[in-house]
Amino acid sequence: MSRTAAWTGYATSCGNTAPTSCSFRAIPRPCFSVRSSPTSSGHGWDTSKPVCAAATSGTRTPKRSSDVHFAPTAGARENLLSDGVPAQSIHVTGNTVVDALLQIAAVPHEPADAVLRKALAEGRRLVLLTAHRRESFGAPLREAFRGVRALVDRFDDVVVVYPVHPNPNVRSAAEEVLAGHDRIRLTQPFDYLDLVHALRTAVLVVTDSGGIQEEAPTFHTPVLVLRDVTERPEGIDAGVAVLVGTDARRILEQGSAVLGDGDLLSSPSSARRGASPGAAAGQLAAGGGDGTGYPNPYGDGRAAERIAGIVSDLVHGRVPTTPDWVAPA
Repeated sequence: MSRTAAWTGYATSCGNTAPTSCSFRAIPRPCFSVRSSPTSSGHGWDTSKPVCAAATSGTRTPKRSSDVHFAPTAGARENLLSDGVPAQSIHVTGNTVVDALLQIAAVPHEPADAVLRKALAEGRRLVLLTAHRRESFGAPLREAFRGVRALVDRFDDVVVVYPVHPNPNVRSAAEEVLAGHDRIRLTQPFDYLDLVHALRTAVLVVTDSGGIQEEAPTFHTPVLVLRDVTERPEGIDAGVAVLVGTDARRILEQGSAVLGDGDLLSSPSSARRGASPGAAAGQLAAGGGDGTGYPNPYGDGRAAERIAGIVSDLVHGRVPTTPDWVAPA
């Protein structure tokens, strides 16, 4: 959801959706664009990679209307520069979603979803599954689910919880392939507190969600991405996520390495793009699940603090002195 507020002649907006574009047309300058995803302000995506066309519509207006851009990562900054945004107007702050996640996770929470509660009480290792993308409907989604089912069959100490998207195309595939397995639990979509709890406690996340690719690394939970490309490459580059597409064999191979049936490699670079699938998944296993391991490539929980400091300086006519956030190597 795009959020826009105006005060004393200034405006700030967070998001890259059509509402943001519409609101920016009506707001007098100066404007501050808070980019809470690792995509560029304005166009929003790395144009060298194929992405869903719907995601790019209407996203140039914030770039053209904003005076200051808060990029979550160095990669997002590069996208902005390639889109013609002046370097002096860009500040790398980290992703505000990491701030929110850490605040939410600090509050004790008992899951509201009964299926999640029961799965956690059993003492098995939790694998969280989410899948809903339109391009996977039909045979690709069923293929991905077969890979997940095979993974559960291989590890008898694992339970999969899947909050199923209500779209009939998703639900029918889930019921056809996954239903009936005693360690695959289908349930209703989680509220956000339950989702955060599941991300914290899972040893592995299997997802096609863009947001979850950013959220899971906050809790050092490795991610298998059910897509062939992603607009969030930082996680892939850092070795906290690996692309598996919807190929059942790749899901089984990568998931097995994460869960302990593969060679664990110590070099973070082994999971970067271009590494072999087994090597990538091996590095994921070395980092995940217990709050230790690889650093978060999306932020450190201080993005809002940096943004507030920069905005305060600009509003009061001062030159901002807040340094850019640099992701740990």
